[in-house]
Amino acid sequence: MQLLRAALDPTKQWVCVVREKRDKRSLNANGMYWQLVGQLSKWSGKSEIFIHNDMIEHYGQPELQDGEPIYMMLLDSINYKELPYAHLKWTHNVRYGDGKTYRAYKVMKGSHEYNTEEFSRLLDGLIQTIIGSEAPIQTMTPAELATLKGYVA
Repeated sequence: MQLLRAALDPTKQWVCVVREKRDKRSLNANGMYWQLVGQLSKWSGKSEIFIHNDMIEHYGQPELQDGEPIYMMLLDSINYKELPYAHLKWTHNVRYGDGKTYRAYKVMKGSHEYNTEEFSRLLDGLIQTIIGSEAPIQTMTPAELATLKGYVA
């Protein structure tokens, strides 16, 4: 504790944050994810933003506040999968006002916040989507994928 006091400037205010340690996702897995998103985008004709938001909607993690999901209301006519900085999950909940229809969307965490397990689920979902689409995109074998994600096969 003495060493810490000596290193801190006493004329400044300091804040300490304590949080649970979580494994970070692998940069190799991130690179593979974005490579596959790009290939699926080219094959399908949909934007990379659309593909990424679609994967987060189906395989991602909700943003929580005090342990509860966060929701956002948007005009129902907005193409929510093309929003570059908002990751949303469609819901059935709608409201009407000012002659317009508004839809509630569950706010999803951006993939940059995912730990290894969460990102693994996202990458697995993307690979299954590619396989199911019959797109001519090479995906890795399960053993290669397990190694990429930091697990020993």
